[in-house]
Amino acid sequence: PGIYQLSFFNDQSIYLVLFPGDRIHLDIDNSKTAISYYVENSPESKRVKELVDKQTYVLRQVDQLSQAWELNPPDSLQRRKIDSAYMTIMRAQKEFTEDFIRQDPKSLANIMAIYQNFGRKAQPLFDPYDDLSLFRFVDSNLVAAYPLSSPVIALNREVNQIKENYTDRLETNQ
Repeated sequence: PGIYQLSFFNDQSIYLVLFPGDRIHLDIDNSKTAISYYVENSPESKRVKELVDKQTYVLRQVDQLSQAWELNPPDSLQRRKIDSAYMTIMRAQKEFTEDFIRQDPKSLANIMAIYQNFGRKAQPLFDPYDDLSLFRFVDSNLVAAYPLSSPVIALNREVNQIKENYTDRLETNQ
């Protein structure tokens, strides 16, 4: 199995999780600013779509907060409230994603979940060091299920490197 990106001429793309022999059906509309699609016969790709839809919704919320933030003076009470709302949305997205991962621990869509960004600045939602236990959870489940899958091998390599660096950090700080 693997994770595949379908890219279109207008710089839009979708991700699919496919297994050998899958016969999926896609209904795609990429004529608008945001791509719209429906996928059948691929539960894993449907999970990716669920994740992407949630990210799109959250991004709209973050964009609204960013616009409001720009309209207010620095160090204002309003900006502090907006910052607080931003952190609340981020925590909620993290909780949603952790639940998403734990609902189906052997889903390849979980790789997309742990590497998702939050907001427009390519800020990772999960930090590999701060959230090492989640990375290890995803890694251990996927390695057991799909040891020969390229995305799983890459994740496992990264998690092992993080664990090694993390151990080195702990020894240095002692």
